[in-house]
Amino acid sequence: GGGGGGGGSLGALTAAPRDEWAKARESLWRASASNRASLEAMDTALLVLCLDGAAPPAGEAVARAVLVGSGSQRWFDKLCAIVFSDGTAGINFEHSPVDGAQVSFLVERMYGCGLRFPSAPPAAAEPAGAPEAILLQWRLPPPLSSAVSAAAAQHAERDAGLELEPLSVGCLGTEWAKAHGAPLDSLVQLSVQLAWARLDEGGLRSVYQACSTLAFSHGRTEVIRSVTSETAALVAELLRDEASPRLPELLAAAVRSHREVVRDCQRGHGHERHLLALYALSASSGAPTPALFLHQAWSEVSASTISTSGARQPSVASFSFGPVCPTGIGVGYLLFASSVECTVSSWKGKGPPAAQVAREIAAAAQTLATLVERSSQVARSSAPASKL
Repeated sequence: GGGGGGGGSLGALTAAPRDEWAKARESLWRASASNRASLEAMDTALLVLCLDGAAPPAGEAVARAVLVGSGSQRWFDKLCAIVFSDGTAGINFEHSPVDGAQVSFLVERMYGCGLRFPSAPPAAAEPAGAPEAILLQWRLPPPLSSAVSAAAAQHAERDAGLELEPLSVGCLGTEWAKAHGAPLDSLVQLSVQLAWARLDEGGLRSVYQACSTLAFSHGRTEVIRSVTSETAALVAELLRDEASPRLPELLAAAVRSHREVVRDCQRGHGHERHLLALYALSASSGAPTPALFLHQAWSEVSASTISTSGARQPSVASFSFGPVCPTGIGVGYLLFASSVECTVSSWKGKGPPAAQVAREIAAAAQTLATLVERSSQVARSSAPASKL
C-alpha cells in the first residue's frame, strides 16, 4: 500500500467498510492518471507481499499480526503474504475470490518447496535476476488524506476491540481419535456447542461450519449447520447429568447426525447457499421480500452466532478469523496428531470473553473425551469372548 506522493499509509483505506472504501477508491481513480496506473497494478497483482519488520512473540501476537496487522502495511482487497523478520510467515486473504481450500493448497506447496531446499544457498551461488522494483505513485487530494487518517484510526479501534485467545486441546488429536474410533471433527463441533451451552445457561445458538464444494465445477462453499436435534439432546443430557447411562447412545446419535449433514453438504445437497442466492435475487429485483426471509427462524439461523472452520494442515501453526456476529464468537481449529489447536475470537464487551470461551471449550473437550473413552471401554467389555 506504500508509494510516492503521499501514499505511504494508503492501505488503511482498504480496511474501511466496503462502501466507504468504494467511494474513496472512485475519488482516488479520478484524481490522477498515476493513481489509475497504480490501482491497476494493485488490481492485477497475483498477491501482495508484506515484509513486516519486527517479529511478534508467538501465540496471540502472531495471530493478531496476521489477522489484523497494521492497516497501512496491508492491502486487504488482495491476498497478503506476510513475512516477519525471523522468517515466520502468514497469509491474510480476502474471501470474495478464494476460499480456505485454495489458500491451503498454496500454503502446502510453499511449505513443501521450503522443505526441499536448504535454508541458505551455497556461498558461490549467483543471485537470480529479478525485475526492478517500481515505486507506485499516488496523488491524494486533501479529502482523501483525511479519509486515510480516519480509516487508520477506525482500524486501530477495531483491533483494540477484537479479543483473540489461542487454545491447545491436548486431550484430542487424530491419533487419539483413531485409537478410539471417534470422528474428531464431530467431537470438536460438539465441544464448541457444549461450551456455549455451559456459558449460556443451556442455550444453543446457530453454528456455522464451513464446507468446501470443490468437488463440483466452480464449487465454493456450503454451510454445515452442526446443531441438530441429536446434538442438542446430547448437550442437554450432559448439562443434566454427566454420569447418565444414556450418554453413549446420545453421543453416537449426535455424531451420526453431524456426519450426515457434512456428507450432504459435501455432495451438493446442502440448502443454505441456494436460499442465499434466492434472497439476493429477491433483494435485487425490488419485489417484496418473501415471507421466508422475514421469519424469525431465518434471522436466527443466518445470524451464525458461532462461526467455525477447521482443517488438517500440518504446515500451519494457527488459523483465525473474526466473529461474523457482533455478539458471537469465531473458532478456527487445526487437527493435529496429538492436539487440536484453536484460536477463539470475540468482540470485547459484546460477545462472551474469548478467554472464557476457550476455557469452556477445553473443559467440554475433556468431558467428551472421557465419555468416548468410557464408552469404548464398555463396548470392549461387553464384546463376546474369543473362542481361540
